[in-house]
Amino acid sequence: MHVLTKIFIVLAALLAMLLSGLAIAYTANTARVLEELESQKAEASASASAQRAAEGALMTVQERLATERESWRSDIETLRAEVDGLASDNVELRAENVQLAREQSSYATRIDQLIALQDAYAQLDATRNQELAELRRREQQALQREIDLLDQLNDVEGRLDVASESNRTLQEQLTLLREELQQISRQGGTATALAAGDRTVPAPANFQARVTDVRRDVNRQQLVSINAGSSDGLRPNMRLLVTRRGRFLANLVVENVNVNDAVARADTLGQEVTIQPGDIILSSNG
Repeated sequence: MHVLTKIFIVLAALLAMLLSGLAIAYTANTARVLEELESQKAEASASASAQRAAEGALMTVQERLATERESWRSDIETLRAEVDGLASDNVELRAENVQLAREQSSYATRIDQLIALQDAYAQLDATRNQELAELRRREQQALQREIDLLDQLNDVEGRLDVASESNRTLQEQLTLLREELQQISRQGGTATALAAGDRTVPAPANFQARVTDVRRDVNRQQLVSINAGSSDGLRPNMRLLVTRRGRFLANLVVENVNVNDAVARADTLGQEVTIQPGDIILSSNG
């Protein structure tokens, strides 16, 4: 035999063996393949049912979406109308804004004018306040001068009253001394009789003190305590005057004298006069 023939025979045998193996495998797997085919058919039927259900749901969703789309279109048309209206309103608002800007500029100018006017008024008020303060100061100075002049006038009137009272007292004392001299002359006395008497004498000139206390004795006469004593030149039986704001109140006669204080009896000359602590005491000598 030819070599090629042998090769073909060997190949044919091998192919026969392979085909027999495939036949055996095919026979063994036929039942399984049929079962898988039935399973795939069932799955395909289920898939078709699911697809139909999905298509139904899809159609429902599409219908709902179509309805919503129509609603959205209606809403869009409404919104477009609103946008157009807002655009128109925006144009009007811009026009109003321009007008307000112009009015604001006018108001700003008026405000600047009012501020300038306010500053002018404030300056006028400041000037007026300064003038009023100056007038008040001058008025107070004039009032103080008037008060000082009144005080001086009261002081002069008080001094005049004190001087008049001193003069009257001296006149009375002079009259009494003359009467005593005439009586002594008639009785043949001498000047030693006058010296031996207990007449009062004036306090040192320019003497001044104050009343510290006032009390009354059993006869309701006023006993006046004085913040001056023998160290200030006071002696018993010295004559003094009591004044208040330059006005004469009463005569005093010193009764008791200590180093720094004294007590005098008041003679109000029949007038209802109440001496008070703080009243001024002067010498009857002026």
